[in-house]
Amino acid sequence: MIYLIRFLIGLAIGAAITLLIILLTLWSRKKNNKTKLPAVVSPKMPVLAATFSITRKEIADYILTLNNPDITIVERPRQPQLPMSLKYKGKTFAMLHGTDEGVLMIVRLSDDDAETLAPAHPEVCRASFPKGPNWYCVPVDGTFSDKESVCTVLANAYSFVKKHPNTPAQAMA
Repeated sequence: MIYLIRFLIGLAIGAAITLLIILLTLWSRKKNNKTKLPAVVSPKMPVLAATFSITRKEIADYILTLNNPDITIVERPRQPQLPMSLKYKGKTFAMLHGTDEGVLMIVRLSDDDAETLAPAHPEVCRASFPKGPNWYCVPVDGTFSDKESVCTVLANAYSFVKKHPNTPAQAMA
């Protein structure tokens, strides 16, 4: 009987802590909505329009057309749930989450590029990971009409990192 009471007390404490975490998360989201681009807690898979889709492989193929030996693509074929990383001289400028059904790009952009992108693509927001002021989540959803517009975002991310190759991410703001 005493074990049952202890178990129920532990269960109630665990539920209370979980509820407190959820409330604090909602409160912090409400507080962070004062910024132009909202913070995101975790990447979510976008809903794709039926007329346009692009895969991580097609995006990687575009990056290879830049013919720059300093660009590397880090793929993890044994762990497809992990993002594909696009790097310039060892510095990541984009990460591609998703599968053939949908892609979420996490890109390093200047604030000006992100604010220019946001009106046409309302789902663009600051990324919670990786940490840093210049990381943005860009879901490839129905707001993108063609492959070129997706590649333009990647080209902007590449240009941003190329301009600042030896600067830590936190100082690029």
